[in-house]
Amino acid sequence: MQTISIGMMTPTSTIRPMGKDYDRAFRKSIESTLKNTDFEVEIFTEMIGQGSVQKIEEALDKFFGFHDVDCVTGIMSQAGIQNLTEKFDKKEKPLVCSNLGEHFPLLDSESKCVFQNSIHLWQQAWNLGYYAGSELGSRGSVIAAVYDSGYAFLPAFQFGLLFANPNAFLDIKLLEMPVGGGLSDVKSIFDTVDWDGSDFVFPLFCGEEATIFLKEFKDRRLNEKTQLLGLPFLLERGTEDLSGISVYTSSESYNEQTPDPYCKDVFAMLGNRAGKAIGKAIIKDNGSPKFETLNQVLRSEGNSLYQLCESPRFLGPIHILKNTFGSGDSLSTERLKEQEYNISEDNQLNELRRGVNSSWINPYLGI
Repeated sequence: MQTISIGMMTPTSTIRPMGKDYDRAFRKSIESTLKNTDFEVEIFTEMIGQGSVQKIEEALDKFFGFHDVDCVTGIMSQAGIQNLTEKFDKKEKPLVCSNLGEHFPLLDSESKCVFQNSIHLWQQAWNLGYYAGSELGSRGSVIAAVYDSGYAFLPAFQFGLLFANPNAFLDIKLLEMPVGGGLSDVKSIFDTVDWDGSDFVFPLFCGEEATIFLKEFKDRRLNEKTQLLGLPFLLERGTEDLSGISVYTSSESYNEQTPDPYCKDVFAMLGNRAGKAIGKAIIKDNGSPKFETLNQVLRSEGNSLYQLCESPRFLGPIHILKNTFGSGDSLSTERLKEQEYNISEDNQLNELRRGVNSSWINPYLGI
């Protein structure tokens, strides 16, 4: 029996057990893939807190200096890893960097060994903006909590909107930083928004703040005036009655029998995908997985380009969905269209990607 060693980087989240979900799914997936083979895996775990560059670098020093791992995986942001990719290229050992896609990959980031395993949320935000500008109208509003606005979602949505309609106007409302780690005062922003003059609204909230926003939106009967677009996490259900509200979202994949627009198990899904890909690469290479093989396997498993030097992107159209809340915890989902992916033609966005990546470096939902 040959042992393959894997380094696992696990962030600390105060919102949801993202690291635990990923780790469990990864182990289950790779063990299942390697079942009845002559390979077994040994996983070394390092906690990286909120995913700072320093914490990631310390973990890599242990992986390469002491454990001498064959490959590395875990949840870390694009901003956290982008300046450390040369460590993998020098050793020619692969990294499967899993995240939600909350940061722009910089255009000059290049690595043959680093792969992004992601649902590319910033690209989905761009596509929602594009859909809003081409289908819903020319005037919109963004309402965002401070944490959510510190990532690439807001500018990506704005660039998508302007790419579809250069004359579009977007009014941006940012809430103040909450005191003592509490919730943002979501209701306070409602009286400052021009609801009558907005064809659509893109609220950037998740968790309890999302529920507060949607409940207030319903209580004021604003669904009779304007359309809502949001990231999948706007759909998280609480105990409030949200029946009658519809939210446009996007998805890289869609299954009519079992639609999952909320992405409740997204970190388990990413862990499963990474475990299966690395396991298959181990089998194909008859040992330590090579980055060339991993690239081929990842391409065959999903709808994205994964290698960092290729600027990760979708290979096909994404799905624009309309989700309507019903009674209880029901949510009905309708696929409206498959939107062709032409984000690479957005020169303004590409110029932005040559500059500062984001205000926050930690993985989304890992604050």
